[in-house]
Amino acid sequence: MDELLAKGMIRESLNSCAIPTLLAPMRDWSIRVCVDSRAVNKITIKHRHSIPRLEDLFVKLYGVVVFSNIALKSGYY
Repeated sequence: MDELLAKGMIRESLNSCAIPTLLAPMRDWSIRVCVDSRAVNKITIKHRHSIPRLEDLFVKLYGVVVFSNIALKSGYY
């Protein structure tokens, strides 16, 4: 990891929602990525927006020719 940091291929995250990641060697000398997402899970708002049914999305977007981010976001929520 020190070599990757020195080359600039990886860097330490300054994001408050960063997930700690550890590179662990396996028996066959390949590298396994271990992720600890418990801190992010604590601050995540559970079920704030329910996942819409696909049929409902198709009904809302039927006949629409031009899409924007706003149209897609309002169709999703």
